[in-house]
Amino acid sequence: MKSLPKMGLHLSLCAIPLCFANLAHAASSTTLSLGGYFTQSAAIIDVDETGNLNLEDESLDQNGEIHFKGKSVLENGTEIGLRVELEASSHGDQIDEHYLYLVADWGKLIIGAENGVAYLGHVGTQRFVPGLSSHDNELTDNVYFNTFNSVIGDDTVTYAHISTAPKLISGDANKVSYFTPRIVGLQFGGSFAPNNENANGSESNSGSINKQEDIFEMSLSYKGKTEKNWAYELSLSSVRASNLAGSADPESDTVAANLSYKNWHVGYSQTNSENLNSVNSVKYPTAHEVVARNAVLSYRNDDYSFGVSFFESEEDNSAGGRETDFTNITYGGGIKLANGVGLGYYVSTAEVEKPLLQGAPSMRITLVGATIDLRF
Repeated sequence: MKSLPKMGLHLSLCAIPLCFANLAHAASSTTLSLGGYFTQSAAIIDVDETGNLNLEDESLDQNGEIHFKGKSVLENGTEIGLRVELEASSHGDQIDEHYLYLVADWGKLIIGAENGVAYLGHVGTQRFVPGLSSHDNELTDNVYFNTFNSVIGDDTVTYAHISTAPKLISGDANKVSYFTPRIVGLQFGGSFAPNNENANGSESNSGSINKQEDIFEMSLSYKGKTEKNWAYELSLSSVRASNLAGSADPESDTVAANLSYKNWHVGYSQTNSENLNSVNSVKYPTAHEVVARNAVLSYRNDDYSFGVSFFESEEDNSAGGRETDFTNITYGGGIKLANGVGLGYYVSTAEVEKPLLQGAPSMRITLVGATIDLRF
């Protein structure tokens, strides 16, 4: 009788190759491709109230990734694929997002180190300078970080102050995400990450946990258009996490909307975050509540674009005192040089105030720059 389980195990092991053979037979051959983007910016920097500090007057900034993509299509129409994103320059996470996905009539399933649905379902505001995003600018952010933080103090400006993209709590931590198909313009998404121990993504999120766990995200978006050249889209998203160090649980809520008429676009994005000081993967030492807002008016056709962006954020501590006020106004545009190639120009002025610090210091930065942006 003891041999029966062994026989069953043996038969099961023998059946595994047959299962994979059937799966391979059911799928098309895997195709591999490359994609990505690269943006180069050159800017002149004007900084006021620097004291005796010697700060840089010019800046060369880059932002780029190379995307390795593979996919296969099963006979039932399900597409199964993978995506690995490589940073094009030195970065805290040289390998960025890396995940597996399945997509079919039933929706899309994503498993791995990727942003959650709160970020992926966020419609954001329109881009009018090639390579430069108003609601989540990763091209010139280090200019703001390095300059403000050098003059006023560490962590004067953080990502929470300059972005409305809801990605600060879970980041690229390993997670499972699902998007429903879009039905009558509506789409729902949900994500679960066991923890954010490695918010930059890694092979595993197992082991001891010192940060947040059980991170849930949701998103709801709606897109539509009319017969009279009007188009609209909006999104709502939310992130919740359980903190393990006894501090308050971090959370974030985002609303965004875009309205277009022919080539004209107006957009708005706002994120309200609380208890970001609990998130150890980023530096928010005093942030109890951060509210960030971005409004954009732009024009775009097949050959050129131009627009204006207004961004502001407010950070309050747990006692309700105002820690940081940040504002940023950007004017600019771009022209299309070829498919996937754009040349941009911009003037961006950012100002920060720290009301609770001695002397209530404030300072301003102005960037005058140009970009070359490639998408492939």
